[in-house]
Formats: sequence, C-alpha cells, structure tokens
Amino acid sequence: MNRLWVCPNCAKGVRAPGRLRKNDVRRFCYPCSQGKGVLVERVCPALERKRSVAADRAKKKAKRKREKTKAKAKMQYVVGDPPVDCMEEMKRLVRLKAFGRKFKAPRGWYVPKLEVRRRDDNYSSGVCFGSGSGRFARIVITCGRWQPPSGVKAVLLHELCHAAATSTSNGLLRMGRGEDPHGQEFKLRFAEAAAEAYGVDIAPCQFTRMEALHHEVKTRLAKSDPPPTIPPEKRKRRARSVFMTHANNHTGLLGFNAIAADPRVVEVTGEKEGGYWADLEPGYISYDGCTQLHEWTVTDMKAALDRVEKGEPE
Repeated sequence: MNRLWVCPNCAKGVRAPGRLRKNDVRRFCYPCSQGKGVLVERVCPALERKRSVAADRAKKKAKRKREKTKAKAKMQYVVGDPPVDCMEEMKRLVRLKAFGRKFKAPRGWYVPKLEVRRRDDNYSSGVCFGSGSGRFARIVITCGRWQPPSGVKAVLLHELCHAAATSTSNGLLRMGRGEDPHGQEFKLRFAEAAAEAYGVDIAPCQFTRMEALHHEVKTRLAKSDPPPTIPPEKRKRRARSVFMTHANNHTGLLGFNAIAADPRVVEVTGEKEGGYWADLEPGYISYDGCTQLHEWTVTDMKAALDRVEKGEPE
C-alpha cells in the first residue's frame, strides 16, 4: 500500500510503499540534501502516528504488568481475616524502642527476610532462623486463612523479639544445649514491645510459661479485632488432624492419632519446625490456664494432655 512520504524541510512528498528499503531513493529528498550537505530522510506521517499509538499501548501494557507484579508480590504477605499486611506491619514494628537499635540502618531501618505460609484454618505459628542476628534473621510464619488480626500480629511480634535477641536468655536458641529460648529477659522484651506497639500492658512476671504470655497478649488484642469478612458458617472446614512427618514414622503417627481422638481436643496439628499444637474444647484449660497446648514431641503432648482440667481461661 502506497503512503505519502514527506520531507521535514520542504514539506514536499512522494508516494511510496509503507515499507521502504534503507537504500531506496524515494526515502531521501535530494534537493534538501544538496543544500545541507547531508542526506535528508523523508518521514511517513501515517506510520509515525501508528508507531506513536503502538508505543503508548506498549507503555500502558508494561505499566499494568508492573502493577500486577507489584500487587502479587505484596499479596504474598497478606493473610488473615480481615487481612493483615505482614510486611507493612513488620516495617512498623522494627522501629519500636523495645528493640533498641537492632534494626537501625545508616539510612532508614533494616527489615528481616519474611516468608508467610498459609493454612485452611485459624491456627498460627512461627519460627525465626538466626535468632539474635537482627536484620540477617529469616522469619517464617504460618497463619490460617481465617486467622484474626490479633493472632497474626502476636506471632509476628513474637518472632521479631527472637530476631532482636541479644543473649541466650533473651531468646537466642542454641539447639541441643537445653537452653530456654523464652527466658525472663525475652518475656520482658515481648511484653514491652506489645505495650509500645498495641497498648497491651501486661506484667510478664505472673506467667511461668511463654505460651501463657503469648495467649494473653493475643486475647487482649482480639478485643479490638474488626469483624470477619466471611462469616464462620460459610468457611470451609478442614480435616480434624494433620500429621506432617515421614510416612514410615508409624509410632509417631499412632501417638498423634491418639491425641486427635481425645474428646477434649478440637484439633491437633504437627509441623516439622514448629512442634505440635492442640486446641482444647470449650470448658477445658491447660495447667497454665490456656485453651491451647504446644509441645515439641508427641510424648510431651500426651503428658501435657494428662494435666488438662475443666475451667475457663483467665
């Protein structure tokens, strides 16, 4: 198809195909070229308009792709019901005075590497790799699809306290040495950070176990939780128990199923890194006044289940 090729200097044009060779004589205006001493190339206004429209379309498409990629990267840290952006929450928490200058950078603040995993229930847990290493730590939290914001914030604050630990008693876990990763200093730091971040004023000295202190912080935070976006009757139910271990571990599997079959247990879950958790039926509490049990082995979970008694949480 022939198009009009116009000289940008004299505005005179010739008819030529839309796709011209680079050395085609019709591509150049020779009178203007003789006057300037260099070749003056003609342009096709129709093709220029077409290229401009295509370039604008490509820019908009690239922008939509960047926004989609950015939104997808942000959504990997959003969990809970109503949803909580764990990365934004962590960026706010690292500035707390309770952590000192553990995450302070020359310009701004360091944020530990975060990985958020999801489940199909309202159970949450977490683990911090590299306790006490500050910005070099890696935090992995597992949150349920229906987990309220209080549970997500409590477990995130708990693992940040591990990342900001400065001594063994303050949360630096040394595996195989029998040292408590939740010492008194860790409890004080956790309570101080909870008071500064969420206004939860708790005296940690009245709690002998970290699970009870964690549960108390989560319970108080739950009072300010907004209502869930999806009502409980429309949520999908999951299996009664999940045993995440090797299939050949028949002894652990039998013990795990025995705990799951206990009438006082609503649900029991096991993870390779987070230990074992059991949610108790309403009207039952553990020996430290909680409605949830957490142990590192199936044997310890059985022993803790033997000490469960009737009552209401404090």
